[in-house]
Order: sequence, then C-alpha cells, then structure tokens
Amino acid sequence: VLSRAFRNRFVELHFDELPSSELETILHKRCSLPPSYCSKLIKIMLDLQSYRRSSSVFAGKQGFITLRDLFRWAERYKMAEQTEKEYDWLQHLANDGFMLLAGRVRKQDEVDVIQDVLEKHFKRKLCPQSLFSKENVLKLLSKLSTQISTLDSKFSHIVWTQGMRRLAMLVGRALEFGEPVLLVGDTGCGKTTICQVFAALANQKLYSVNCHLHMETSDFLGGLRPVRQKPKDKEEIDTSRLFEWHDGPLVLAMKEDGFFLLDEISLADDSVLERLNSVLEVEKSLVLAEKGSLNDKDNEVELLTAGKKFRILATMNPGGDFGKKELSPALRNRFTEIWCPQSTSREDLIQIITRNLRPGLSLSRTDYK
Repeated sequence: VLSRAFRNRFVELHFDELPSSELETILHKRCSLPPSYCSKLIKIMLDLQSYRRSSSVFAGKQGFITLRDLFRWAERYKMAEQTEKEYDWLQHLANDGFMLLAGRVRKQDEVDVIQDVLEKHFKRKLCPQSLFSKENVLKLLSKLSTQISTLDSKFSHIVWTQGMRRLAMLVGRALEFGEPVLLVGDTGCGKTTICQVFAALANQKLYSVNCHLHMETSDFLGGLRPVRQKPKDKEEIDTSRLFEWHDGPLVLAMKEDGFFLLDEISLADDSVLERLNSVLEVEKSLVLAEKGSLNDKDNEVELLTAGKKFRILATMNPGGDFGKKELSPALRNRFTEIWCPQSTSREDLIQIITRNLRPGLSLSRTDYK
C-alpha cells in the first residue's frame, strides 16, 4: 500500500463493481448472447458469489467465479458451431459452465455446489459421467485433429482412466476456443502428457520451458547472443555486430503458431510471469522491448501478434509442498484453471497396472500376454 504522503499527490479514481444491468448489456453486445441467457448467467454469478470455497477462503466471493470466467463462458457460446435446428442451448450452456467452473475446484462438495446452482437456474440435469465419457472424448479429439491415428502410435502407453478422460475433455474444450490453460495437480497425474497429446494431434510444435526460482524473462523471450558466424569479407567485418538477437521459445511459438508450455510455472517469480500478461489476453500480443529498435530506428520496437493456432499452456503443483506456492489471483484468472486429481479408484489402478505389466509376468494365477 502506498503511503498517504505519496498517494495524496495523485488524483485517485475508484472503480466499483459493474451493476448487473450493465453486465447484461455487455454480454449481449460483446458475445451475441440472448438477453434471457444473459440474465441467467448473471444470476448464477451472483448466486455463486454468496458461497465461499473452503479450499480458497481468502478469495472471498471471487472463489467460484470471476468476471473473466463469465466472459469466457459467454464467448464459448458465441464461438460454438452447431447446425441442428432444435439444439438445446440451455443444456449447452450448463455443460460449458460446469466444465469451466467445476473443472478448477479441488473438493467434491464444491463441485456439488456448482452443479446444484447450474441445475437450479438452467432447469437442466448435469451428468458428469456421460459428459466425460469415452465417446465424447474421442468425438472431441477427432474434431480437433484429423491425425487421430497418432494417438495410438505415439501415445499407446496412456491409460484412459476416468480422470484422464475428464482431463482430456476439459483441456480440449479450452484449447478449442483458444483459451490459455493452467493445469494444477500432483506429480505424475498426466499434466505434461496431455499437453503433448494435443500438440501432436494438432500437428504443431511444442515449445517447453521448465521454470525455476532464478528464471528470467530472457529464458522464454530470448536475448542478445555473441555472433558466432565469422564474416567472409572485410566489408562485412566493419559493419557486422558483435551481438545479435536470438528468439526464445515463446517468441518462436508465436511466430510459428505452435504450442508453448510453461512447466512448473509456480516456481518462477511473479515479476517474471507478469511479462506474460499481454500474451494471455484475447489479442495475444507481445512487445519485444528487450530486442531494441528495428533497422536502427530509435522509435520502433517489434510488436508480435500470435496467430489463431497459437496455444499457451502451464502446469504446476498445488501450494503447500516445500518450495511450492499458488499463483497470484491476477495471473490465475487469466488462465482457464483445471484441477487434475490423482486416480484412486480400484478399476483405474487395475487398468494402469495391467497395461504396464510385461508380457509373461504374473502377479497371480492369471498370465498377462
């Protein structure tokens, strides 16, 4: 907080929360959402804000839903492709709302709260088992890629448990609409693997950066490096530079319309991650001030704008472990956050063990071939 002596030198402006009527108008104009649907979404937001998350107490009324979630939800309606005449759009909105809001919470009672509120306002029944069924997952994967055969050839080791199907459905739905994705879960639950799966299905290159405590912005933006190629002519020697700019993984991914993965994003310092804010917005732009001016012009810097196929993903472990912390709320709500639980059911564990047993190895009277 700034001191009073410093603050009173400024003209302070206070921005209060937007009233419900104005929010309805914004949703209607920006996302082409019918007014009746706008009012339902606003009522759901106000209803959820009256609850508090036990796993995120200090988030207050923003624990279950934020304004960014509301606009993301409405944008999914706007960008949805549907040719059926009598399509149930209320069920569509309820399903998307459940995947968007319940996909991030970490306790079953919080999922039940969201499900009850959505069913109360939309008057539609939600069934997570059918929503994350194998048929729906394969339908989504085939929609995102024509190279569905690569799933069996390159990723034959993956066991499609209930948790993995849920994760694929939530990540695929977010990537379909170009949303930045944040995967939160314990080690070994398939966060990085699912990112590799979607990059392979889209036939796009995956650029990955492992974050650490001493990470700097140059690790993903790039920096000035010594010129390694020696010029042949003397004329080139006089005009050549000692240092030249080399693009980092993020810049390369934006230029090539690839996938960019920030692994263990919570280990990096917040001041470094703030550099990503402009990339996480809808415009997906980045000003490369570190590169300097183009063609020796002092008043020009490079402005990058990513293409439509560019995707950004991040993974992290939940806070509480040694050296692990949660991201700041300002950065977290720019992502579509997805909680990745561990597989604990007996059926899932049997599937995993059976898939990884060597041929001829037996743990009982049954031989696995």
